[in-house]
Amino acid sequence: MTVICTLEDIEMRLGNKPVLGPVSLSLYSGEVLGIIGPNGAGKTTLLKVIAGIYKPGAGKRTLPKREQTVIGYVPQDIALYESMTARQNLFFWADVYRLPKKAAVKRVEWLLKELKLEDVANEAVYKYSGGMKRRLNLGAALLTTPDVLLLDEPTVGADEESARLIEGLILRAKSLGSSVVFISHHYAEVERLCSKVIRLENGRIVPANP
Repeated sequence: MTVICTLEDIEMRLGNKPVLGPVSLSLYSGEVLGIIGPNGAGKTTLLKVIAGIYKPGAGKRTLPKREQTVIGYVPQDIALYESMTARQNLFFWADVYRLPKKAAVKRVEWLLKELKLEDVANEAVYKYSGGMKRRLNLGAALLTTPDVLLLDEPTVGADEESARLIEGLILRAKSLGSSVVFISHHYAEVERLCSKVIRLENGRIVPANP
């Protein structure tokens, strides 16, 4: 497996309060890494450091020396325009990713089919159930095949069908060589999907026994 991202002795503080670190880990292509731990342990902060949203106070984040590393980040909060349709949301994000028009059309229609949203693709997202929104939220990050796919509790509040579809897409991303990192409080989900699991407590990695 190829190393996609490396964190070395990462530390983060909010004011005078340490919230993360020191943390060191490597992410590999074709791997699903699960992050578990209690609320406030630093899980979301770690995901945002990997994504480049947060700049750590100490330590080093290293990406491979290539022209661009594509990172797909799906926050726990739904990041969709609810007055727009599913199709409009996906085309919006396709434009953000600068996909050529023909590629965008092909990818959007494929995702709508995979997400089982074809029949409601032209309905405003505010009409969707929580699970349908979760599916679409993930779909926006899969308009390209990301090198790193970061998921913050992607199935929280989702119905069984939506959770199953989301898990299937996570495994597909893994099979295509993405390094998938996701936060979950569901140990059965972690056991099904993960190649490796780390547990955070008080901002540090500890043994991952539930």
